[in-house]
Formats: sequence, C-alpha cells, structure tokens
Amino acid sequence: ENVYPLTMVKAYMDYQGNSQSLYTIPKVPAPMAPPMVDVLLVVLGESSSAHRWSLLGYQDNDTNAPLQAVRDQMVVLPVTTNGNNTGKTLPVLMTGQRMHPLPAEGVDTYLDWAGAAGFHRDSMTNQMAAGFVNLALRQRSEKFLQLQDGSLDGALTQHFSNSLAKGQQPLLITLHMYGSHPRVERRTPPQAARWADPYDNSILYTSTLLADWIQQLDALPHVRAAVVYASDHGQDFPVCG
Repeated sequence: ENVYPLTMVKAYMDYQGNSQSLYTIPKVPAPMAPPMVDVLLVVLGESSSAHRWSLLGYQDNDTNAPLQAVRDQMVVLPVTTNGNNTGKTLPVLMTGQRMHPLPAEGVDTYLDWAGAAGFHRDSMTNQMAAGFVNLALRQRSEKFLQLQDGSLDGALTQHFSNSLAKGQQPLLITLHMYGSHPRVERRTPPQAARWADPYDNSILYTSTLLADWIQQLDALPHVRAAVVYASDHGQDFPVCG
C-alpha cells in the first residue's frame, strides 16, 4: 500500500472515510445528574499565550486589568496545546481526543454532551476558516452565526446578549474569538490600544470582552452561570505583523 499509485487510492479511501466520520454526529447518553449550571459560556480563544497574561505572572503590562475584579472566582488549570494552528488544536480541545484515526461512528464534542443534558446551544464564531470546528458548531447548535470576515471580536457581544435575552435554560453559548491571531495589530480597535506592543493590546481587548460577558451573566437574576475560556494555542515570538 506504500507503492505509487496505490498510495493515491489509499489516500482517497481515507479521505472518504474521514469525511463521512466528520459529518456523523454520534449518539451520546443523557447524564445521570441534572445540570449544575443554568447558563454555560464557552469562549474559544485564539493565539493567546499564557505568559502574556498578567494574571498569570506577566510583569510588563497589566494585560488582564479588566478581570482583576473576578480574580478570586477564577480557577486556572495548566493546559498544553497539541500544536500551533487552529485546524489542528481546536478539534482536540472540543473533543478531548485524538482526531486520527477518526471513528466511523463520529466524534463526540462538548456540544454533544450538552445537547444530551438538555442544553439549548447557541454558537457564534468570528472565524471564517472551514474545517471540523465550524462544521461541528454549525451541526450541533440550534443557532449558529458566522460573523463577517474582518470583524472585531466585540461584534460577538450583541449576539451574546441576544442569546441571554431569550431566557432559554439550560443554555450553552459558544463564542469563538479571533483573539490575538496574526496580524495582531488588526485585532484591537484603535481606541482600545494602550501600549506600543500590539500583542499586549490584543490580550487586553480580550480581557475587556471577557469582563463584559461575565458582568452580563452576573446581572441575570437567580441564574447559575459559569464561564470556560481556553485558547487554541499560544503565539511564537517575536510576532511579525
């Protein structure tokens, strides 16, 4: 099977099998216990390096200043990414498993488990790239929205607010950010840029949005809410553009 042109036949067969697996949504059993939260916000970050988070020890700029008010409520877990590009890392983050080989019965994600637990699922992404991530968000959400290419992450806020206003519970909201993706100077609105370092500005902007979304959740009366933030990977330095 490692002889040309047999390798081309094998590659085509693998492609067909993987494509079928990607489009297959596995059946997930309902959990034994009821949900512990009424609203769960999952924020998928982009290119956000932990060593540039002031809450985690970074000294040069206070990149997480907007989150200081909720510092005591945060739980930080050490996480190691499996790569340095979104297409490779986010599928593992969403599934908790390797993507090769793909099982014929499909790959379960946190969205599948939430659906089995009775959560209504709203997903909004600020990334246009095709692949497993956007496919999974589209297939496994009752509401899916893909923003226009070039939008700042702040554009997610109104859609987040709209989802909360519907009052559906339990509710899972996924916000997929563009974060600190190169070209990083384009990820922050000019009025929000505080320092000469565009990467630090992008972390600050992400922190500002996270603080806003947390405040909106805190303002909901008698609602148990939780926020999970994880970046797909960090960023190699120096950042070139």
